[in-house]
Amino acid sequence: MIGNVKVIMILAMTEDGIIGDDQGNLPWSNCSEDMKFFKDTTINHKHIIMGRKTLDSIGRLLPERSTYILSKSHDIKPNVFLGTNTSHGIFSSMTSLKEYIDCLTGDRTIQSVVIAGGKQIYEQFLEYADEVYISNIPKQYYRLVPGNPIDIKDLLTRIQNDPQLTSRGTMHIGLSLNIDTYAFSRK
Repeated sequence: MIGNVKVIMILAMTEDGIIGDDQGNLPWSNCSEDMKFFKDTTINHKHIIMGRKTLDSIGRLLPERSTYILSKSHDIKPNVFLGTNTSHGIFSSMTSLKEYIDCLTGDRTIQSVVIAGGKQIYEQFLEYADEVYISNIPKQYYRLVPGNPIDIKDLLTRIQNDPQLTSRGTMHIGLSLNIDTYAFSRK
């Protein structure tokens, strides 16, 4: 929780804890069940925070959601991602977590925000997360990626051992997707 804003983290990983590679590739091909879950969850909450590298790997802003980019760099060009389509809502680039927290606590219209990656962004927001959704991508979707894998096993251990963890469970989506859910009691 940041002020009165609910913080939800959403991520997908292989059974080895890999969320992607250092070149922006996912280690699985299109898993439609996971894509639908991501879309439904993020559209429902309307506001997404991601890092610049995650935005680069997606290659565009996502429709019907306001997108906030946390980046160490000031050289993000919103027009590259926005084009002429205004259905993407707000595009904002910030260079620090504090700057974003100040923005969130000052805007009374934002009730929840979804953290959509990458690894450094997840690590920064974990202490504020009220809910975490982790899609366990089935092996039939795995593929080789050219870059070095990005491993989140340490983050997963922090989630599972968080002293404010109040519940955990598993949702079954479609025929093959399991999503681990975690809820926290943040003060």
